[in-house]
Amino acid sequence: IYVHADCDDIILQDATLICEFRGVCARNSTNITIDNIKSFSAAVNGDGINYINVVGSEIKNSYFQSSDDCIAIFTSVDSILTLWDAPEHTKEARSADITIHDCLFWTNARIFMIGGHATCNKELHDPVENIKIYDCEVATIASNINGETYEHRLYWSGIFRVLSQSEGLVRNIFFENITVNWTKGYNGKPFHVEVRGNGASYSESSGYRIENVSFKDIRFFDVPDDYLPTYIKSVEYQNTEYCVDGVTFENITFDGDTLAAESLIIQGNTQNITVINP
Repeated sequence: IYVHADCDDIILQDATLICEFRGVCARNSTNITIDNIKSFSAAVNGDGINYINVVGSEIKNSYFQSSDDCIAIFTSVDSILTLWDAPEHTKEARSADITIHDCLFWTNARIFMIGGHATCNKELHDPVENIKIYDCEVATIASNINGETYEHRLYWSGIFRVLSQSEGLVRNIFFENITVNWTKGYNGKPFHVEVRGNGASYSESSGYRIENVSFKDIRFFDVPDDYLPTYIKSVEYQNTEYCVDGVTFENITFDGDTLAAESLIIQGNTQNITVINP
């Protein structure tokens, strides 16, 4: 389903999507409701939900089986030329005010990709903001994404991913009450929060800022011993606005064991990283 070019007040409900490419692909639109959608994709870059410049959306009671990200929310043009809107349709490069709840996810890549691709706007820092994902379950995650080396796993993996590239501002991102069934063989990261430097994925330029990200009541089951630790990183500039500022982990458990603050990998310009255990 392709929603684009100034669409408003869209309801997608009670449908099963057998996709050659993506499930729901929305551009430059507002007020989208997705309710009781079952989406199956097998193609390269086959996201379940792919939003660019979408403001106001509720996604609920749905199932996404995806070959790429289940949920992807950006502000840049798409890497697939046929999905671009003409420039006059981009009134505001902003994705915001999106809630996702009571959904089930299955992926060959990553579940959540919040931020990431952006526009390189150094004045507006076109934001992805005010996203809340809660009361959901992850059924399956990718086994070995993009190779077996430590570097590949560290760079590409992550069940919960919040990234800033190309001057993007990512803020007010909340995950709460989510169960993750750890797939046998997956040896990547549970959480990945990063403001990336030049030459990041898809040759994008450096990111800008990530602030106020919360992970609360996240439960992982059947976790192996060799998974990568949580990774939080930012570019190191003299301009300290370029940073990760404010990430909270509250009541995160791995087969009942709580997340240890000393297990986090934290690099670069970062501050206010907090682990709260009951």
